[in-house]
Amino acid sequence: ITIILYILFCAGFLQAQDYSTGIGFRTGVAHGLTVKHFIDEKAAIEAMLSTRWKGITITGLYETHAPVWDTPRLNWYIGGGGHVAFYDYEYDEREHMKKNPCVDDYDDHALIGIDGIVGIEYTFKQLPLNFGFDWKPTFDLVECNDFRADEVSLFVRFGIK
Repeated sequence: ITIILYILFCAGFLQAQDYSTGIGFRTGVAHGLTVKHFIDEKAAIEAMLSTRWKGITITGLYETHAPVWDTPRLNWYIGGGGHVAFYDYEYDEREHMKKNPCVDDYDDHALIGIDGIVGIEYTFKQLPLNFGFDWKPTFDLVECNDFRADEVSLFVRFGIK
């Protein structure tokens, strides 16, 4: 919390800027880090490192952005990509219900799949901060065939010009 407050305080002294790269945090059923980089005015690539079910997921996405009702700094986006997830299971009765429903043998697993994403984000004019929410459905293809549509996340990013 102290670091976030410090960034907000210091950001007030910076010039207004749109970001070309944003680094931040995601919350939701899968939470972790996010890095988004614009490759042109309307297209971006995003990398996510998230945790869920005692595992780690690495996701890469290509996204197309467009303004919402001609509102400055408010954009919606849609895209797709893929993920690889690693789960190291050790049986724990208390945690049983939190485990990936696709993997039930308590062994180590690597899952590979495809992802979609649709979201909306706002970038402040006076602060190099960006926030929003998105929905990221996933479909595991390797090791398991499982569709999940429950990844709704809130995020905040620090923008770098």
